[in-house]
Amino acid sequence: MVILVTRPFLLCRLLRGQELEDSSNQQYFDGLARTCVAAAEASVDILEDMVRDGTVSSLVTVDFFLALQVVQVILVAAALYSREKYRGLARRCVDILRGIAAFGSPKHLLPETLYELKMLGLVNDERGTGPAEEPHRGPQDPLAGMSHDPRYR
Repeated sequence: MVILVTRPFLLCRLLRGQELEDSSNQQYFDGLARTCVAAAEASVDILEDMVRDGTVSSLVTVDFFLALQVVQVILVAAALYSREKYRGLARRCVDILRGIAAFGSPKHLLPETLYELKMLGLVNDERGTGPAEEPHRGPQDPLAGMSHDPRYR
């Protein structure tokens, strides 16, 4: 629930960070953005435990979409704060998505998700056989574009 409430502030921090620098509300946006990232980091540990214990649901997509929201927050955090720190967390999220989608309806959602994550350099191929060894640094790397474009600071 914390992620849902604070994610708009994280996204605003990413997309309008330059505008916020002159605002008296910057400290609030920064605090709420970091709260969102902290909640996502805690969710990674919880979801990993659920996958390991077999308590995730493969019959409904709730767990899959929660994990997908967590990876989205982690990718935004990578663009805003520390690419290397959050790249490892994003790869852990990919493993969680694979674990949730092993059976049931989420398995039909996994190929498109892995393809999109491949474009970010987090998996080697569409089947998601493993994390990419070298981060994708070409012009199609949206994280690289956001971190260097002054509009996204």
